[in-house]
Amino acid sequence: MSDQSIGAYKALCREIEVKKSIKAVAQDESGGLDKWATSDDEVWQSTVYYMSRPRSSDPEPGPSLLTEQLEAENQMLAKEVLLLRDQATNAQEEVDRKDRETEQLRQEIQKLTSTGDYFQSCLQRISQKVENASNLLESLNCELRCDISVILS
Repeated sequence: MSDQSIGAYKALCREIEVKKSIKAVAQDESGGLDKWATSDDEVWQSTVYYMSRPRSSDPEPGPSLLTEQLEAENQMLAKEVLLLRDQATNAQEEVDRKDRETEQLRQEIQKLTSTGDYFQSCLQRISQKVENASNLLESLNCELRCDISVILS
């Protein structure tokens, strides 16, 4: 365990003795937790990070300790970048999928509209033919009545 870790542990123990929560300790040390932390693990990582960073009252860390800290921070940032890249890729894939679904639905609506228009025009033509046939039957019926009247008279 490094001197930084031991110092952070001692500071944490002192604060716990006066009944401060880990979150309050981290807020006191850092001026506030990482505002993007969304889970307890992220809060804990943020707390550990802020507790282990050098403070003005701590002795200046040596070059190897500073290198280790920078490497650890670099690894953490690299992981965050990978996570954000994966999230962006997933979000873009979701947008693309939704765009394809929207286009398919638009095409289906267009087909259904065309089909509806076709059936409406068929219905109009058939209605016109039925009306013509009805008029023809009515005129034939009148002629037939006239013929029957002539025959009966």
